[in-house]
Amino acid sequence: MKKYVWGLAAIAIMVIGFALPSQAASFKIGDSDWSLGGSVRLDTGWRFSDFGDAKQGVEGNSAEIDNKTDFFLENPGDSRVFMKAVNGKMTGYAELGISSDVSTRHIYATYDMGGGNSLLVGQTWTLVAENSPNQLLFGDDNMEFFGDLYLGRNPQIRFEHSVDKLSFKVAIQEAQKGSLQTQANVSEEPDIENIQTVYDVENIFPALCLAMTFDDGKFSVTPSLYAQQLKLRALAETGPFSKDITVTTYALAVDAAFKADTMTISGELWWGQNVAVAADVAAGLSRPLDVYNADFGAPAPDPKDTGSDIENVNSYGGWLQLAAPIKPGTMYVGAGYQNAEVNNKPSNLYEDNVSTWGAFINYEYQIAKGFTMTPELAYFDYGNAPEKGDNDLGTDIFVGVHFQYDF
Repeated sequence: MKKYVWGLAAIAIMVIGFALPSQAASFKIGDSDWSLGGSVRLDTGWRFSDFGDAKQGVEGNSAEIDNKTDFFLENPGDSRVFMKAVNGKMTGYAELGISSDVSTRHIYATYDMGGGNSLLVGQTWTLVAENSPNQLLFGDDNMEFFGDLYLGRNPQIRFEHSVDKLSFKVAIQEAQKGSLQTQANVSEEPDIENIQTVYDVENIFPALCLAMTFDDGKFSVTPSLYAQQLKLRALAETGPFSKDITVTTYALAVDAAFKADTMTISGELWWGQNVAVAADVAAGLSRPLDVYNADFGAPAPDPKDTGSDIENVNSYGGWLQLAAPIKPGTMYVGAGYQNAEVNNKPSNLYEDNVSTWGAFINYEYQIAKGFTMTPELAYFDYGNAPEKGDNDLGTDIFVGVHFQYDF
């Protein structure tokens, strides 16, 4: 019900926005230049779900269903308002996300040190694998969970140096605990509902992020690196959970784009170890009626030392997008894929790998100043659950329209 309420609220804001004389509001207070603005977003259409082998029962009813069709009219979850202030070499920025609740998306300050150097302190995008395709339905997901590596928005201290066509960024930020906070992925026995009941997750060192970009206007490439280490401190003095465990996470990514008059080709490739600890590459792979896929890149139990150690799990993925200006708008076509080792044994019970993939096509065009409308068709394949057998998790097809008003 909340999604529909926010959807109607978004429609009202868009309609009111057409009557405004300008989009963002700009004004001056003392020596500071201020601006206020935001983005209201609305998705509507149909979701066609095929549950594969994971047929779903309706609550209170033992009957199972193979597929389901849902109409949706909702705020995709990333509508926002922002405030920006510039005073000389200092810039402050704050942005709130508005969905069924209010959250802080960005809040940071930057200082221009001169000579192409700048310093940022606060919460904003992690600088690794920053680019995303223009896929909009499914919560404005940008193919996250289907090839697009997303490391979130995190508190950080970032230094950037730019000269000519090159820029270099380095940041330290709080190491992420990801799946280690919510899943017992160290052992299967005894049944642990929360890993923190047997381990204290210690964040000793900050995460390190590096990125370098070459951009000559027509071609750009950005290799980037994420690295962190966490300590699982055993709470028991004896037994299978009495050994401290070190969990190392890293991810390597390369984003690139080539711009021509008729088309822009962009994409991303990534590879990493225990990536799910730092990125929601699996959490969120939800289906109607709570069907979930495997954890992409979460450390797995070590079958040789159950309950006392882990095996590092590798995963990889990527996406490719073509964008062509076709008057009066732009057409986008893209696809993504990701794969992870399961590393659960014995092999006769578990898959060696699990994977997901997706594809989309949409057409974005401007109806009025600041207001765009994007019809889209998107397909998502959830792959197989890690347990062998009837483990096909099915697919989703989205057919609908994304409305967006930036002011």
